Amino acid sequence: MPHTAAASVFPSMHELGCTGFQLIEVADDRAILLLFFDTAEAAATVSETYGGPLMREHVLPVLSGPTERSVGRVAFSLP
Repeated sequence: MPHTAAASVFPSMHELGCTGFQLIEVADDRAILLLFFDTAEAAATVSETYGGPLMREHVLPVLSGPTERSVGRVAFSLP
């Protein structure tokens, strides 16, 4: 996903409850996207509003294979 695409959509996602995200490039055709939310409801709203369209337009065309999705709570974090 181009960095500008990720940065341009964040203000709208923030209004729906996304508190932050990190895009980690692990290879030319592989990345890990971490999204942070205060509530499961906010995560569901952002997923429905942006997840499908954003993935189809910016992410899937540059990937070499299928995507994987996981949802969970942060067990430990350092600032």
